Amino acid sequence: MNKILVAYFSVSGQTKLLAKTIAEASCSDIYEITPEQIYTSADLDWHDSNSRSSVEILKKSCNVNFKNAKALSSTTNSTSVKKWLESLGI
Repeated sequence: MNKILVAYFSVSGQTKLLAKTIAEASCSDIYEITPEQIYTSADLDWHDSNSRSSVEILKKSCNVNFKNAKALSSTTNSTSVKKWLESLGI
């Protein structure tokens, strides 16, 4: 089997929890992607169209489509993650 790396970026910690769940379920290594400039509360204000996160999300270069992607949330349980990984042959 190929070695798997779960790389993630998380500001609030929700994505970190999901990444840990995926890494544990797939026996993968895990790596946190950290920004050069840390996000502030003002950067994350989705109600401000000029906030850093609002501007970044609209950049065309940030729009990436992934094959076999799955939307996960803070309520996603490990059973769902394991089923998804099995469907990918992992």
